[in-house]
Amino acid sequence: AIFLKDSNEEAERLNFKCRFIAKHADLIIAGNSYLASFFPEEKTTVIPTVLSTQKYQRVESEKRTDQLIIGWTGLASNFKFLTPLQT
Repeated sequence: AIFLKDSNEEAERLNFKCRFIAKHADLIIAGNSYLASFFPEEKTTVIPTVLSTQKYQRVESEKRTDQLIIGWTGLASNFKFLTPLQT
C-alpha cells in the first residue's frame, strides 16, 4: 500500500512520482478501493491484493516460539512507528 499523507521529503517525492505516473498512465491498477480513491475513477481498476486461503494454508511447524513476529514493508521514515512495539 502506498500512503501519500506523510509530510517528510521521501514521501513527498513518492507522492509526486505516483501522481506524475498516474497522470500519464492509460490504466491504473489499485489493490483496494481506498488506494483507487486517490486516482481518477475513469482510468482506475481495482484488483484486490489478497491471498487465497484455500491455496495458501497455514503449515504447522515444529519450530514454535512465543515471540511475536511482524512482517513490515514501507518507507524507511515510517520505521520509527514500529519502535513502540518492541518489548
